[in-house]
Amino acid sequence: VASRPPRAPVPSPLAGPAPSRPATPAPRTPAPSSQPTAATSGLAGEPPPPLTPLPEGTPSHPEAARLLDQARRTLRDRQPQKALSPLEKAAALEPTHLGIQRLLVQTRIEARKAEIESLVTSALDHFVANEYGKARKAVGKALTLDPNNKKAKELTKILGALG
Repeated sequence: VASRPPRAPVPSPLAGPAPSRPATPAPRTPAPSSQPTAATSGLAGEPPPPLTPLPEGTPSHPEAARLLDQARRTLRDRQPQKALSPLEKAAALEPTHLGIQRLLVQTRIEARKAEIESLVTSALDHFVANEYGKARKAVGKALTLDPNNKKAKELTKILGALG
């Protein structure tokens, strides 16, 4: 039995032409600055960058659309607790808009997680400062919101051992 030589891979007609390597390396661009610029932060009188449109569309109520836009910008800054109030107001103005409802549910979950993390961090800060009563109070609040939080459980054990 004779063995055949391996076949060369056949390019897919959907893939298009094979990429070729450039003769010279591409010039290096400087790393982007971590500081926000006027174009990214909306400073210097420039409007803030536009938001990606929602798949569900813009709310028909203009105030609900404004509140939704405000909440989405706050969420972009990773502040779910601040975004919750405008989203709840927008949902009250336009209760049938699925995009507002979807964002409201997600934001409530994220705000709860942020609150729990804040409480656990506060409890740890109080523990380090030897303020055990305040630490117990903060960790107790965290455990009422999330009884399965590992950090809060561990801190409760440590505080219990201290008396």
